[in-house]
Amino acid sequence: MQYPMDLHPRDTRPPHDQDDNLIHLNIIQDVLEESIGCYALQNPENIYDEEFQQVLRFFEFSRGLKTHQIVLAPDGFIRWMSPKFPGALVRVIRNALLGLEVLQEPAGVSL
Repeated sequence: MQYPMDLHPRDTRPPHDQDDNLIHLNIIQDVLEESIGCYALQNPENIYDEEFQQVLRFFEFSRGLKTHQIVLAPDGFIRWMSPKFPGALVRVIRNALLGLEVLQEPAGVSL
């Protein structure tokens, strides 16, 4: 599993905030790689969202000759999907992320 480690030069947040985003995105990537067997996850890339001031991760899923792209936030929120992204793949991604406690509980709050 190869994680993109590059950060955007405009991301001037404290290193701790940047690291938190990367840790959560790496967990998401691990879960997706383990949960999705019928698509190959390729070319993960970090993207900085200036509006929300967080690092996002771009994922590309391929199956045969078709590729589909999606961008996820560190909290598991889907920020963007390519046109005609398969509904079945969205459901698998959503179900895989539902079990992650790190994405469901705000820091310092237990549910």
